Amino acid sequence: MGAGASTQEVADLRLALEEKEAEIMRLQALTKSLEASKASAEEAAAKATHDLTKSHEISKATRPSVVGRPSLSKGGPGHPLISQSPSTTSFATRAHERKSVDPAKKRRVEVSAEVMQKAPTKYKKVVYPKSDGSKELILKAIQSNILFQGLSQGEQSDCVDAFQCREHEAGVEIITQGDQGENFYVVQSGTLDILVSVKTNPPIKFGALTSGMGFGELALLCNTPRAATIKSKSSVVLWALDRNDFRGHTL
Repeated sequence: MGAGASTQEVADLRLALEEKEAEIMRLQALTKSLEASKASAEEAAAKATHDLTKSHEISKATRPSVVGRPSLSKGGPGHPLISQSPSTTSFATRAHERKSVDPAKKRRVEVSAEVMQKAPTKYKKVVYPKSDGSKELILKAIQSNILFQGLSQGEQSDCVDAFQCREHEAGVEIITQGDQGENFYVVQSGTLDILVSVKTNPPIKFGALTSGMGFGELALLCNTPRAATIKSKSSVVLWALDRNDFRGHTL
């Protein structure tokens, strides 16, 4: 036997190299697709920001103050309470201490034409019961997200109250790439995988989501298809904010 590689070994190596090159090309195409999706989303957000400023100021001027609304002391888990919860004032104070918005720099990230329709004039605030720890976790998540950074302290607190609890077992697709979405999520506990596919190729894992992280925020802006699939890797507890509740508190 000679010391050199056999014809079969050379053929196997060549095949393996071709497969690797094909995988590299697929990843490059996927990267370009993601960059294009990101650029498109940023452009839509910028356009929406320009469109809604005057509309927001008018609606804010006519919206009745929430100060003095009566609170309801009872409500089972998962059932909304109308008006403010007993802890809203103290929680709102903590929210203000955590993030102070400079009025001179305050800008609202606005919604697109599909979301620009007038918010319900008789929208009633809803409060989904949650612990102070969960409120703090949600608050941190939204304050680090550009969609919420232009909101006042009171609006941030209202949005936190409107998040609903969702629990899922492992292996569940929370959102699916290409589907229309209406919710923004914050992870309370558990781990989720971020999966992206290009055309008919199998999905590739691009990362993971853990406690305190958020995903799906573009659904609050417009009825845009999901850019990735988010699948639970373990049992998870999530907090979900519906687009209509987001609009009801911010328009």
